[in-house]
Amino acid sequence: TSMSSRTAAVSTIHASSTGGRRAQNMSWRRASAHWTRSAPLASVTLARAARIGQLGRDATVTFASSASSPPASGARKTLMIVESPAKAKTIERYLGAGAKVLASYGHVRDLVNKRGSVRPEESFAMTWTSTSRQRAALKDITDALKGVDVLLLATDPDREGEAISWHLLEMLKEKRLLRADLDVKRVTFSEITKTAVLEAVKTPRDINVPMVDAYMARRALDYLFGFTLSGLLWRKLPSSVSLSAGRVQSVALRLVCEREEEVEAFISEPYWTVQADVVTKEGATFEAALVNVDGVKLGKFTIASAAQAEEYARRVRECETLRVVDMKQSEAKRTSGPPFTTSTLQQEANKQLGFGASRTMSAAQRLYEGAGTGEGLITYMRTDGTYVAPYAIEEMRTTAGEVFGAEYVPESPRYFKKSQKNAQEAHEAIRPTNARRLPAQVARQIGPGSDEARLYGLIWARAMASQMSPALTDRIAAEIESADGNLALKANGHRLMFPGYLAAYRSVKGDGDAPSSDDAWLPVLAAGDALRVERDSKDKGCVATEHKTMPPPRYTDGSIVKALEERGIGRPSTYAPILKVLAQRDYVAKQGAALIPTTRGRLVSAFLTNYFLTYVDYGFTADLERKLDDVSSEQVEWKPLLSEWWVPFEGKISSLSTLRVSEVIDALDEKLGSHLFGETTYDGHVHVNKDQMPALTDGETSSDNDDASSVSSSDELVSDARRCPSCKVGRLGLKPSKSGGFIGCSNYPTCGFTHPLQPLRGAIVSDTDDPDFNTPMDDPDMVMYPKTLGVDPVSGKEISLRLGPYGAYLQLGVQEATPEPVPTEDGKKPKKPKKPPTPRRVGVANVGKDAKDLTLEDAIGMFEYPKELGVHPVSQNVITMNIGPFGYYVACDGLNASISKTVQKRIGELSNLTIDDAVELLRKKAERPPRTRGRYAKKATKAKKGTKGEKGAESKRAGRGNWFIVGGEKSEEDERKG
Repeated sequence: TSMSSRTAAVSTIHASSTGGRRAQNMSWRRASAHWTRSAPLASVTLARAARIGQLGRDATVTFASSASSPPASGARKTLMIVESPAKAKTIERYLGAGAKVLASYGHVRDLVNKRGSVRPEESFAMTWTSTSRQRAALKDITDALKGVDVLLLATDPDREGEAISWHLLEMLKEKRLLRADLDVKRVTFSEITKTAVLEAVKTPRDINVPMVDAYMARRALDYLFGFTLSGLLWRKLPSSVSLSAGRVQSVALRLVCEREEEVEAFISEPYWTVQADVVTKEGATFEAALVNVDGVKLGKFTIASAAQAEEYARRVRECETLRVVDMKQSEAKRTSGPPFTTSTLQQEANKQLGFGASRTMSAAQRLYEGAGTGEGLITYMRTDGTYVAPYAIEEMRTTAGEVFGAEYVPESPRYFKKSQKNAQEAHEAIRPTNARRLPAQVARQIGPGSDEARLYGLIWARAMASQMSPALTDRIAAEIESADGNLALKANGHRLMFPGYLAAYRSVKGDGDAPSSDDAWLPVLAAGDALRVERDSKDKGCVATEHKTMPPPRYTDGSIVKALEERGIGRPSTYAPILKVLAQRDYVAKQGAALIPTTRGRLVSAFLTNYFLTYVDYGFTADLERKLDDVSSEQVEWKPLLSEWWVPFEGKISSLSTLRVSEVIDALDEKLGSHLFGETTYDGHVHVNKDQMPALTDGETSSDNDDASSVSSSDELVSDARRCPSCKVGRLGLKPSKSGGFIGCSNYPTCGFTHPLQPLRGAIVSDTDDPDFNTPMDDPDMVMYPKTLGVDPVSGKEISLRLGPYGAYLQLGVQEATPEPVPTEDGKKPKKPKKPPTPRRVGVANVGKDAKDLTLEDAIGMFEYPKELGVHPVSQNVITMNIGPFGYYVACDGLNASISKTVQKRIGELSNLTIDDAVELLRKKAERPPRTRGRYAKKATKAKKGTKGEKGAESKRAGRGNWFIVGGEKSEEDERKG
């Protein structure tokens, strides 16, 4: 059947012909009955539907007209399948009384989580299974399928959505529920609006088999990579939790670890600038920077010392007159970028709103589904395309003219095309479904200050700005010289002349990517004008200022997504899950917004880069991504692609299976030596303590370590870079632990020197009282731990600054030693004595001060928490302020609310926090919906998400390294077997 005839057949539900326009005023049921008498509906035969499961295929689901067996006249019942119940409820209203919409709740099945679920030796055959929830969703669908004439598969328009539809058809085929008279249609829409949904129903298509192939390739590859490599990690690296590796996850971890190494290896250098306050004849004052002295242009590091900088400043102050040599004025034009893609949305939401990738995508998902308003508020949020539908562009241009004025709309529309290869340009960029729905209106509907309202404002502003006029800024530069020409200064100014697209950002709370509106303009100047240095106040004149170079910034959720995208690694739907897994596995921790690798993450990354460098290489991973994308464009077959990757990978795994744990630790000790100890060449001596190693497997020996202390005590064998600064004879090296690892001395337990997996420069941990203890290098930023700050005047206990696994902390008092067990008279094993209480400790990682700057007064103030602020006006319970792992917070009635940096900046000092401020913070926290997912979700909230402990229900439990299904009631046979 030709495409035109198929289109005509499908259009029987909502036709665009003259008769169809008459039917638009009818109900859904009457319209269907009217048009089914006029033309046959598209149908799919059972035989054709069965062939969709053949992946290697030459047949797909085809919607062919069947003139020989037209459907009976009258209303046709329709069942549509979407992914979420919120979407189902909204769409069901669009389709009318003759249709029912059910949710699949995501995937209806997945790979079995055990070895052998993907079998390369069987042409990559896969074994699928369903959870109890997935089976329940499928049962609802199969029950509703009885008596239905049309099945519409309306899962998301991306690769995962296509796979869900394919899986659902496969499972229905296995249950023999695809009747010969059942019309199966695949429909997609990028926004949940009535117009978009009904238009999609009119234009169905086949299951996109290449897209399903691409899904199968990625799913098999990720399974084989993660499952195989994770097993090797479990066996070769000691840890208290199961370690994991992932194809993209491991590359992201490598990025974070390498950036941390750059930060730790960075040595700050001072530099100086000289800034003068210059006055015109009319008395106007402006700033000018010294740029040239005695014919020498001043670069960043030209001024070598504070004395030299002060000398230059003195010479400027002593200048009797200055004159303007030249004036340059120019106009700068700045245009907006395209509407958001998934990655740019995550980057800007992190930068402007402080949202992590998962938080951004959760809020975007709710906006896509309508957030309870009855209609989708934004288009589909998983996309890498910048295309915008022409009708939407026209709507945005019209709205911009109505809201901001005609001068804010350019003469012609702006179109964007992404240069990235394999960008899914058919997918629209993220935009509002209705540009006339202003952010203030949406905020009133879904709650001001909610994540959804704030994110909608950002999306609306970016989309509107993409179709608005450029912002115009005037820039001016004045070149100034002394009378003798030996000193030259330069002053720059800028002034916003026309806001253009910036008006869209300023119309919502938060300026988005709009620059600061503070103009720095210069007074009216002309060449030859006389000037002088301000001398009216001691605070003005010419000042030499010292600065320090800063290390490269650590990655945040937004910047790591940008780095991955720039390297062509990962795809829109993968960024948020990757960051979530890194946090869940305790590979990465957050310090504010910055991502910092944990010791466990460092060791895993070092292991992978040492033994699997090819597979965590940025270029290799990006090239593999491109090949996987080529599967969806039918340029590459997925099974040969997987075979090409699997054969060498399996060989690498096999070659490392006999590797001993001690050999792994030795290799990592060598790999990290240059960074941790600053050694230029590896000294070749490996001394791992037997009592710090896991039990040796059969066939392993410990002869290499038996005489560790005697070997390391030789001054000739231990390099200066590795020499222990405490005992001065031991050798520093990597020591494994359940939490990852640390730096320790080979003379343990005689020497108890330890240090986190960080370079020794800048912080030293010592447990020795040796007065001759020397640091390994002369560093002005060196901090000795533990560092005694003084004595608490109230308790009389010592206050010390110490360093733990999570950073510096203050400790009040000293940890008492655990008493030795006392032998019993009857000769039985003595009871273990009770451990003395742990001294009170306060972390200082999030209190806004550098650990090395903390004083005794600061420490005493921190131990005064919690402080009572007053009584809550409603509950009449006490409100307290305290310090926690994430900084300061207020608490009342079991509710904790963080005191954000914004609030601290507004009130100045924490002592200025009033009872009204605390009540407002608690009120905002109480209005936020409770977390249902993640590490910090309430247990009661988690329990509500699913039934637990129901008799007869199956449950999923964690075993040693795998998951297994446990049934409910025992059968009679089980009872007999005991």
